[in-house]
Amino acid sequence: MKSRSFLLILIAGVVACFTGFYNNFPLVFPDTGTYISSGFANYVPMDRPVFYGWFLRHVSLAESLWLPILAQSLILALLLYYFFRQFVPGRYRHFLYLGFVFFCTLFTGLSVHVSTLIPDIFAPIMILSLGLLLLAQGLKARDQVLIGVFLFFSMAVHYAHLFTAFLILAAISLLYWLYRKRALIRLRPLLLSWGIVLLSSLLIPATNWMMGSGFGLSQGGHVFLMQRLVEWGIAEKYLDEACPEKEYRFCEYKDDIPRNFIWLPESPLYKTGGWMENKEEYQAITREVVSDWRYSRIILARSLETSMELFFSFDVGDTTGPELEGSSPFETIKIRFPDQWRRYLSSRQSFEKLDFTLLNYVQRVALLGALFISILLLLSRRIPLPQKMLIGFFLICLAANAIVCGPLSGVFARYQSRVMWLILLPLFLLASQYPWFRRLWERWEVQK
Repeated sequence: MKSRSFLLILIAGVVACFTGFYNNFPLVFPDTGTYISSGFANYVPMDRPVFYGWFLRHVSLAESLWLPILAQSLILALLLYYFFRQFVPGRYRHFLYLGFVFFCTLFTGLSVHVSTLIPDIFAPIMILSLGLLLLAQGLKARDQVLIGVFLFFSMAVHYAHLFTAFLILAAISLLYWLYRKRALIRLRPLLLSWGIVLLSSLLIPATNWMMGSGFGLSQGGHVFLMQRLVEWGIAEKYLDEACPEKEYRFCEYKDDIPRNFIWLPESPLYKTGGWMENKEEYQAITREVVSDWRYSRIILARSLETSMELFFSFDVGDTTGPELEGSSPFETIKIRFPDQWRRYLSSRQSFEKLDFTLLNYVQRVALLGALFISILLLLSRRIPLPQKMLIGFFLICLAANAIVCGPLSGVFARYQSRVMWLILLPLFLLASQYPWFRRLWERWEVQK
């Protein structure tokens, strides 16, 4: 890679950190404290993998939380550059690349997620890595290895990324079978991508086992599933019917189940012993519910509802509330990064001076407009099939993200806003292929 390309990637990476610079400190979320603590203390959290915690510990050099932000921003910038190098002619490449990064930084939630100390930004990193392996042709072996490493790690930092990758590859495999005669998707990259995803799915339980947490993805998965059954009203209906015959501890509290089931100290979850004490009981209830069509049809209906709702919920700002004294991020940063603690306290986030009202308005217009144009291009007969595949891939990824995160976790806008800006990418990549863009480019060159 030439020095000019390195400079462009560096500029793009720094620009994407704009929100962090504006805030005067990387943004934090309630989960940030858990990630930092798990990385420094070498333990597997109850509800998430340990890998992002290790990322924060080692990339920060235990000195500066700016370094992880810059690192994840540069990874993103590099993957975006690969896309522009692959799909855009050299004459327009650098202009469109920087234009895309600046546009997304100013008018979408890209910079907010890049600048936040949680693994959300690795969701688009996973999608970009997968897209390059599947769609890009002529990548050098070293580039394929690097992209494979990014894909591997991006799935290891969060369970949702892994499940989303499985769903994306399942959809792409179906397209391969339907269009195999047109060689739209090549078999070797598809098998390579499946191999990386499967290896990553083994890495998490193997690591958990080696660290004494048992061979499995999550110690707390049963609790999150129960949370969804509670929110959807299924748990209460099931317990009303089952409790006369079953001797569940949960039955004692079936008429007083709070919707915020996990986080309230007075929740039945904690009155009956806590997360691990209730594992067998919650798993038994879940199996009974899923195997009964009366309840499983409700699950299917609610899953469809939440997936569609989440797909169109992509405002930013729900991750940027102040985390002050007594909160996990506050106490953890004070202990692990004492030299940066005062700067954390003086950030705009700590003073509630971050307002994304205007950004969200502009983002809705830009992304919904891009979604509309993308659908029109897919329906057009004038668009070649490879270009439709490029657009279709990102639409599949956005839908897969909503289908996984909505039912499993809930309609929280940050899940979709972290990836929704990717709908703009194929439009920028294909812009140079249309006469109107070339005419504008020629006029600009003449005026220059």
